[in-house]
Amino acid sequence: MENFNAFFAALSIAASFYFHFDSKRSTENKIVEALSERYASVDREMSYEQALEAVDKDIEKLKTDNAMLQSENDNLLGEVSALKNENERSEKIALAESYANLGNYEVAIPILNSVIDKTEDVVALLKDYTTNYEISIVMEVEPLASEGKFEEALSLVDKALKIVPNSQVLLDKKESLTPKYLVDTVECHKAENLWLLNSKEYIKMSGKSYRHAIYTYSSDIGVTMFNNAYSAFAFYNVDGKYSQLSGVVGHIDFSGSGTIGENDAGQVYDAEITIWGDSKEICTIILSANDSTKEFNESIAGVNILEFRVKCSGNSKVGIAEIQIH
Repeated sequence: MENFNAFFAALSIAASFYFHFDSKRSTENKIVEALSERYASVDREMSYEQALEAVDKDIEKLKTDNAMLQSENDNLLGEVSALKNENERSEKIALAESYANLGNYEVAIPILNSVIDKTEDVVALLKDYTTNYEISIVMEVEPLASEGKFEEALSLVDKALKIVPNSQVLLDKKESLTPKYLVDTVECHKAENLWLLNSKEYIKMSGKSYRHAIYTYSSDIGVTMFNNAYSAFAFYNVDGKYSQLSGVVGHIDFSGSGTIGENDAGQVYDAEITIWGDSKEICTIILSANDSTKEFNESIAGVNILEFRVKCSGNSKVGIAEIQIH
């Protein structure tokens, strides 16, 4: 009985294995049949392994073909884009040239700058237009500067720098037009009885505060009962770098025998302020005792040695303030 049971168990295992193998083979045959309908490289008579190998080859070929098609498509798109850019570039060049021919570089330059792929001819045109634009701006600015209209001149340069922000010509021109205070920029190399204000000091003239000044200080000047007039001077080597000089002159409020800023009223006398350039008189300003401040704006083009000379009497103090050089 025990032997019969063992035989029956062995027979069941064998039957189970057979049915499993037969089921697997049937499934593989169905897969091969399905693949043969989709892939021309697969034949119904192929084994399951042969069919899978054939499909793998087909898939690799499809990948290769697809890559080639994608490359061809990219090349085609590149050619189309290049043709489009070339057409757009030609149109923009023609439009820029039409404005440039009218001298309107403010429009022509931005048009060329908007070209995405700049060819050598576009770069050459940009350089040419920029040079012409710089020349036109400088020619427009210089007469304004010579008339002392520096704010207007600077406004034109700033506007032009928005078109060509890296223009060294215009940046240099702006630097030359931007006012600088003489006493902060150029060292006084010789002076007598004229003093410089430091950065924290100020003087008052006609009720208004002024800085960046030089002023007369007569307390140390020996005067006699016969002649109480004195003179003061200061020399600056501007080395021909500037074209215009401006500032304000006046009697310092409450000037008498005290220090700058003290409310020390004293006798105020007439004064004479003369500005010289290379030993040639540039201008003379006469201040009567009752005069308020007076402004000056003079050309110093080509001047190397700038001199301020003041003649005054008694203990009066005279200021030359907000002295700007351009």
